[in-house]
Amino acid sequence: MSRPGRKDRSTTATATPAAAEPRAHAAHLPPVGTPATLPALDGLDVDTLVLLCAEDERPLQGMAGLLDWRMCGWLSAQLAQGAVTGKPGEHVLTWPAGRVAVPRVILVGTGPGAQVAARMDALLVKVGLLLANAGCRRAAVGGGAVPGAVIQEALGRADAALKARVTVVLDGEPA
Repeated sequence: MSRPGRKDRSTTATATPAAAEPRAHAAHLPPVGTPATLPALDGLDVDTLVLLCAEDERPLQGMAGLLDWRMCGWLSAQLAQGAVTGKPGEHVLTWPAGRVAVPRVILVGTGPGAQVAARMDALLVKVGLLLANAGCRRAAVGGGAVPGAVIQEALGRADAALKARVTVVLDGEPA
C-alpha cells in the first residue's frame, strides 16, 4: 500500500547486522503511560511505532487517532476502503511520510476491542516477531483505547528480546 504521489523511501535505509540486534542489557520494562498527545507523538525516539488496531474501534482512538490526524486522515481512509480492517492476524507496515519522526508504523489487527486485554499476551508474541523481522531496535507500542497498564502487564510476561526492543508503552487515553 503506497500513498499516491509519494516516493518510496524504503530502499534508502540500510542496517548493519549489529543494528538489527536488540540491546542485550535492556531487560527492564519501559515506563507506563506515555500520554496520547501530539507532543508525545512528535517526541518519540524510536525506529518503529506499533499500533494495535481493533476492528470495531472507529474513529481511531489514542495515539492511533493522533497519528491519523497528523497523516491527514490517511489511516481512516484505509479503514474506510477496507485496505486495513483490524481483524486478528492482520499487520500492515506503512510510513508516516515525514509527518512524524518515526520512520515506520506497523498496524496490528486485534479483532474485537472488548477482547484485546484478554489476548494481549498473544498479540505481543506477534508484535515481537514482527519487530524482529523488521530489524527494529527501539519500538513504541500502543493501541487505540487500550490502557498502557494492560500492555505493560503483558510485556512483563514477554520474552527478553521483546522487552529489549519495546522502549515506550503508550497510554491509550489522551492526557
